Amino acid sequence: MKVCKIFVVGPEENGTEKPGYLHVKEAIYKIFNEFVDKGKSKFDALEVYDPRNNPGGDNFNNWIFAQIDTCNLLVADITSFNPNVVYEVALAHSLGVPCQYVRFGKQEDGEFYLEGEEANPDSIAHYFNNALLSPASTVDQAILGKGQFAERLELFFKEGRSPAQNLMTTFYGGVPLVDAEFTRGLAQTYCRNFLLPMLRVEITEEMPARRLKIVMPDTFARPDSVAREKLIQALDGGGYGELGKNMLGRKFNVIYEPSTGTVYDLPSIAFTIADCRRFKGVNNREIYSELDKDRHTDVMCRKFVSEVRIQLEENNNNLETLAGDVSFVWLSQIVGDWAKDGRLINHDPLEQPN
Repeated sequence: MKVCKIFVVGPEENGTEKPGYLHVKEAIYKIFNEFVDKGKSKFDALEVYDPRNNPGGDNFNNWIFAQIDTCNLLVADITSFNPNVVYEVALAHSLGVPCQYVRFGKQEDGEFYLEGEEANPDSIAHYFNNALLSPASTVDQAILGKGQFAERLELFFKEGRSPAQNLMTTFYGGVPLVDAEFTRGLAQTYCRNFLLPMLRVEITEEMPARRLKIVMPDTFARPDSVAREKLIQALDGGGYGELGKNMLGRKFNVIYEPSTGTVYDLPSIAFTIADCRRFKGVNNREIYSELDKDRHTDVMCRKFVSEVRIQLEENNNNLETLAGDVSFVWLSQIVGDWAKDGRLINHDPLEQPN
């Protein structure tokens, strides 16, 4: 079962008996339930949290940061451009968390409207409206499930992504600021030291390989050795073999399945994702569930694959061996459910090279 976690933030005081973010929370559940009934959602269940869900056992800021760091989507009430909310949105941007935004209108004679006065170009509101934020909805539209807010939420429930722009990740080439250099460095090291040289070796008669599958672990809750053992067991007579040598005589030992002519590589370097400071910080906090921890590594695995794909496409003219049939797969696509917790298995395919 795939669960979508949404965290809703907003100012506590908005001149009404109930904070605006609670209206938004109700609207999200309504939109999701109607969308699920149509059979169009890629998520099976929905969990929506707001600041009032804080159990109070941990520092409040830590709890807020933990929710942003582990949610699939942040929805922010930016009506008054509350400094706390702006800070929370910025944190989500730096982590690469998709965001949606709501701005409440004022009520006059039973009608809601957005303040349409020309914004002060020096104000933070002007900057957010014109540079970072997608169009917002009024409170009546959100509650009734109408307007752009509902449309964008439905798109997210359908595709698992947000169309809203994030200048931070755009600047870092689609990689969240917090992971930019670490994940990119791992991928480039893997390509430079192993993958690209391997795709230039001369195929031997002993191993007439025809395709290459780069296998990514669904979870880091189990070690590298277990993942490799599961992979070999699932193959039809597969095992370790020597694909060939490079110009310096280096041997490329790979997992090979003779019946299909498929070479499999489970990048050992990818498992060092669990050694980064961000993951260690998550792993050592009790406020994170196992599913929350897994969300971190899933995102970073996808960024690793994205960077490897870019390297393959940039070096396409210099590649020969197997380069015409390279694909990325989750380990579970080959071996089935190999994690102790089935929720950690990924069902969304990885990005493929052109």
